Amino acid sequence: MQLLEHAVLIRAGYLILEAITIHMECPIEEETWTSSQHTALTHSLSD
Repeated sequence: MQLLEHAVLIRAGYLILEAITIHMECPIEEETWTSSQHTALTHSLSD
């Protein structure tokens, strides 16, 4: 039972990674993500 749950979690993780990768391949979205990530980094550094 535990092994099955573990396999499901791994599969879910791969699906999420795949979705992120596909999402990042879109130039506009990637630019938006990068700028928001940079903003988040700047805020965390200033705190």
